[in-house]
Amino acid sequence: NMILEIKGMLFSYWLILFSTSCFANMLGLNISSGLDSVVVIYILVPFLLVPQILLSGVIVNFDDLHKSLTDRIYVPVVGEMMTSRWAYEALAVEQYKNNAYEKEIYMFEKHISDANYRSTFLIPRLRGKLEEIDRLMEYGNDNYDITNQLEILRRGIDQIELSDVKMPFEYLSKLNPNDFNEDFWTETFDYLIYIKQVYEEREQEYNHLRDERLNYLMDSLGREGVIELRQKHHNNALADLLLNR
Repeated sequence: NMILEIKGMLFSYWLILFSTSCFANMLGLNISSGLDSVVVIYILVPFLLVPQILLSGVIVNFDDLHKSLTDRIYVPVVGEMMTSRWAYEALAVEQYKNNAYEKEIYMFEKHISDANYRSTFLIPRLRGKLEEIDRLMEYGNDNYDITNQLEILRRGIDQIELSDVKMPFEYLSKLNPNDFNEDFWTETFDYLIYIKQVYEEREQEYNHLRDERLNYLMDSLGREGVIELRQKHHNNALADLLLNR
């Protein structure tokens, strides 16, 4: 099994690096066929290679670029255009997800993280929007503000319903200024409480499954064996990078 795992990761690395090499060759062939002057080619090459190095996400953090080029949420367009960025990200994700230790618990931790995000961040923010709508309606604020808040609330609940929540929100279409009233406010509030409980229970469930998997590994390898496996394959700096801690 260990040999098959190593071969699988080596093939992934080879495929990523081979694809990057193909791009580099195609870039070089296009430059040499499109330009006649060797001097111009020599001048042009650094302008093509330096961005691939600086904007790969390794040397310069995208968050450190000028605010006109990037923001704190998305990779900037200039980064999306860099082949080196995609290759680096692919190698990092492959190394983190599929090493001998992390692949045993990665899917559990992914579900735990997703459930925790929804229960501790997303749903409380949606409840805050709902309370803001209540204040706006109470003081008779401009309908434009209420419409905006209702749209954010509707999209947030719709995003949650794309996951496997067993009981969808039956009044989603009522989250508009014409239909929304106190009764639907209460229904929405109760539904947000319900889905918060759903995700809290899901987080506990996957925590339990992860612990069961770790206990199984300890039975197979021993406690010291599991610790050694983690020390050999888990990289804290890589985890911080990929989980955006």
